Amino acid sequence: MANKKKSKLIAALSKAIVIKFWNPYDQGSTQGYVLDIGKQFILLGLIDDNIKFNGFQCLFISDVKRLKVPDPYEEFIVAALHKRGQSINSKPNIDLSSLPA
Repeated sequence: MANKKKSKLIAALSKAIVIKFWNPYDQGSTQGYVLDIGKQFILLGLIDDNIKFNGFQCLFISDVKRLKVPDPYEEFIVAALHKRGQSINSKPNIDLSSLPA
């Protein structure tokens, strides 16, 4: 199961697909773009409930539950981001190789 999840995340990264998932630390779902993948972690460009970019998040791949690739509303989300002029100009330089890094 873990390999299938990682394969979906890699596909989302390479094709710039909006994903949706749940994790044990948020009350609702999380949406965004996968910006980088490490052995244990992913870097996500967050999309908030107002369909605007809202920073970045690093989290354990193992915490990603009920992963949807693509997000069921991806076409709408991408169109709304484009119409609002929202984009991620550059991803932060974060080392995902280990927790201390």
